[in-house]
Amino acid sequence: QFSGERAKEHLETIAKAPHPWFSEENKNVYEYIVSYGDSLSAKYGSDVIEISIQNTTQYYQDGYTRYNWYTEQYETGSIINVAYLIKGKKIGVDENAIQVSAHYDGVPVGPGASDDGAGIAIMMEIASALAARSTNGEKLERDVLILFVDAEETGLVGAKYWVNGIDDLGNDISHPWSKLASFAVNMEGSGTATSGAMLIRSNSRFATDAYRKFALHPKAVSLTEWIYKTLGIGRTDSDKYWTQGIHLMDLIWIENRWAYHSQDDSIVNVRPESLQSCGDDIMQIVSGASASSDFPKRIPMEDLLSSGVIRSGGIAGMESGTVYFSLLGGTMVWMPFSFARWMYIILAIVLGFTMPFIVGNQYRDDDSNEDNRSLSSRRRKCACVSMRLAKTATRHALIALLNLFLGLLTSVVAFAAFGMWKAPSEKEIQRREGYGDEWIVAWGGIGACRAFLSLFTVCGTTLLVYMRVRGECCCRRNNTEGNIDQTSDAIIIIHDEQPPSGDAVEGTGRENKEISEHGEGNIENENQSSNIEANDNMQEEARAEDASNPQRQSKSNSADASDEKQQHLNQIGRDAHIGVFYFYVTLLLILGAALPDSACLVMWQPIFMWFASLIDAFLDQWYKNNQFRIEARRSSVSSQFVRWLTHAFVSAFPTLLLLPA
Repeated sequence: QFSGERAKEHLETIAKAPHPWFSEENKNVYEYIVSYGDSLSAKYGSDVIEISIQNTTQYYQDGYTRYNWYTEQYETGSIINVAYLIKGKKIGVDENAIQVSAHYDGVPVGPGASDDGAGIAIMMEIASALAARSTNGEKLERDVLILFVDAEETGLVGAKYWVNGIDDLGNDISHPWSKLASFAVNMEGSGTATSGAMLIRSNSRFATDAYRKFALHPKAVSLTEWIYKTLGIGRTDSDKYWTQGIHLMDLIWIENRWAYHSQDDSIVNVRPESLQSCGDDIMQIVSGASASSDFPKRIPMEDLLSSGVIRSGGIAGMESGTVYFSLLGGTMVWMPFSFARWMYIILAIVLGFTMPFIVGNQYRDDDSNEDNRSLSSRRRKCACVSMRLAKTATRHALIALLNLFLGLLTSVVAFAAFGMWKAPSEKEIQRREGYGDEWIVAWGGIGACRAFLSLFTVCGTTLLVYMRVRGECCCRRNNTEGNIDQTSDAIIIIHDEQPPSGDAVEGTGRENKEISEHGEGNIENENQSSNIEANDNMQEEARAEDASNPQRQSKSNSADASDEKQQHLNQIGRDAHIGVFYFYVTLLLILGAALPDSACLVMWQPIFMWFASLIDAFLDQWYKNNQFRIEARRSSVSSQFVRWLTHAFVSAFPTLLLLPA
């Protein structure tokens, strides 16, 4: 089994000191790799693992030696690539092996624990684990080539010689094992190995699908492919392997970018758990791909020529033709590029057009008054449902445009504040002295982009909760005042009433007896007509009493104003929620059409906000159907507040979950 602890023991030897190309320290690392390979070959036998070395002296054709960027001198030095071959059941078949690679040279300003000592240590432990499995009868179907590359930091020179086989003087230094692999996993460091390595880019569907199927701890988002291709950053040895048509993936540590190429890239900032996670992933990818029935041959040379890969030397920009992103819990979503584009567009349209139907009923309920109780009023409302929904959609669209502007403005401000906050200190700049860059802005990966949008959602959801709570306070205060008024009025009425006479009691008894003799249909009709008449009489009496009693009329006007304030605050809360929702729907539509790789960053927010509105509508209907039962319980927390709290929590769930990223 792979052991992260043993890998870190290797790293302690590799990253003891800075070891740039053609230095005594780099020679010590080379000798350590060779001696460890020899010990594995002696332990398990040459029929299980074999070691080979590719050695060349680097010259320019005009006779000058290689210019060293760090020492600012011309130097002549040997470039030495080391390879372990763990033999499978099909030995030595071209375009049938799996390659795992990393570079063992570093930069003069730091020990290079993560760039790329961690990758070297992981490969040494992988070689030991695979050799042990082969001895125990678990030999893989295909050969596994473990490649330790030299001189990456001086311009990908070691990888160039491995794939081309011709040095600058025209000498043929090709290695027979360079033709074996058609699928490769390359490890690189651009930060610190404090968590699992991230899939940054790939050049084929097979590679991304292999990562999705077999990696135990997938961590990926295809937006990084677009970033690397568009900005032209982050050249690795994979660029050279790509010119030979190898299907490959780049696994890179990107956290704590401030430590990249500095004294802080030390073993102190490397966790054994990170080595364990990456090692387990590669072991599973190698085992799964080896047993795969659709294992590919190399990409045809015609395709490489037509795409400009050969002409550009591998810097044309990798594209896998897929959209992928990982979820919490070790799940990775993978889909073809064209399918993802249409899926995001359709999803945005469906969410945007169905939201008015969900919230439209709640807007109509807020406008209810006395005439809503009549049948004719309900019919009129049903007749103009489409008009109300159109008005609601129009209002939401205008709010969406406003929130789109505010959201983008918030994101820009947050980006600027984040960039200034993460700018390195003078001490960090001094620790990077000699590398050449004056300073470098750190970034936490794609999570930073998501955090900007999450900040906007938090603001909108906070406004939603605040307005709803304010409305709830007004509602409860109004109910309390109304109950007091009703209680005092009831006391007054009781004092004013006279006890019924005996004749009245007898008359009541005779009336009850007569009513009991009638049919149920007549009773219902009489009850309905009597209820309507009683309600009309009560309303007329209340209006007459209000007119004759100024104090009571003042209380009634105060209660009406409180109701209007509650409805106004509720309206603002809903508008805030709908505005944030349509901001994300608009953003999802734009990104889905223009840049599907990034749409996954905003997809979850409108989905959860849509579900929050749907749940709120169901709860609203349920509370209406069970109003008397709920009021009988007299809970200290009202049903409306429970609805609003649920609405806000479900809406903000993606933000609460992903904001720490």
